[in-house]
Amino acid sequence: MDELTSTILRSIENKYSKENTRMEILSLRLAENKSPSDCLYGVMPCLLDQCFPKDETNLQTIVGRIKAVVDEWKGLLKEFIHDPVDEDILVEIVEEYCMKTEFLQACFHLLLPPLYQAELLSDTAVFRWRDKAKTGGPVLAKFLANVFDA
Repeated sequence: MDELTSTILRSIENKYSKENTRMEILSLRLAENKSPSDCLYGVMPCLLDQCFPKDETNLQTIVGRIKAVVDEWKGLLKEFIHDPVDEDILVEIVEEYCMKTEFLQACFHLLLPPLYQAELLSDTAVFRWRDKAKTGGPVLAKFLANVFDA
C-alpha cells in the first residue's frame, strides 16, 4: 500500500482537493483489488504522522492537530469503514502506531475521542477494544487506563 501513502503525501504537499484524492485512492483500491481495511492500513498511519509533527510535545497543540486532521480527512476515511470489523481495524492501526514511542503511548487516549466524534468509531468499537485490551499486557493496560480515566 505504499502507493496509497504516496498519494496521501502528494495530496497534502500539493494541497489537492479531497475529492481528487478520494477518487485516486478509490481507483488504486479497485486496480489493486484491495479491501477497505487494506486502504485503512495504507492511509491512516500517514494521517497519524500529520497529527504528531516532529519534536512537538505540547499536548494542546497535538490535540488541535488531531482534531483538524480527523475533520479534514473523515470523508475519505468513512469510505473504508463499513462494519464493526473495519472499526476494530482502525483502532488496531492507531494502537500499533502509538506503540512506537513512550510519548505516543501517552497520547493514545487523545486519538479515540475525535475518531468517535467524527463517527469513524462507534461506542461499541471502543468497548470491544477495551475488552481486548484488558488481556493485552502492560502497554495496553496503560492505554486502557488513560482512555477510561480521560
